[in-house]
Amino acid sequence: MGLAAERGAQVVAQRAAAAFFGALAAGAIAVVVNETLRPRQIEHVLSHARAHCLITTGDLLARQPRRLSTDARPRQTEFGPLVGHE
Repeated sequence: MGLAAERGAQVVAQRAAAAFFGALAAGAIAVVVNETLRPRQIEHVLSHARAHCLITTGDLLARQPRRLSTDARPRQTEFGPLVGHE
C-alpha cells in the first residue's frame, strides 16, 4: 500500500503516521510516497512495490498534471485534525 500525505503541519503528520501504523496493524506493507514526485515516478514506486492501493488526499491527486496510470486503487482521505488537537 502506498501512502502519500503532505509534509509540514504537525497534525497532518500525526494523521499520516496513524495511517502508516494502521496499515501495518492491518497486516499491510506501507510504502511512503514523496508527494513531490511526478506521476511517472509515483507510478514506478507503486509498480515496484506491487501496491494494491494508494491512500492519499484528493488535493494531492488534483495537483498531479495527469491522472495516475497504475494498478493501485487510489483511496482518498482527508487528514484533518485529530480529536482534541483542534
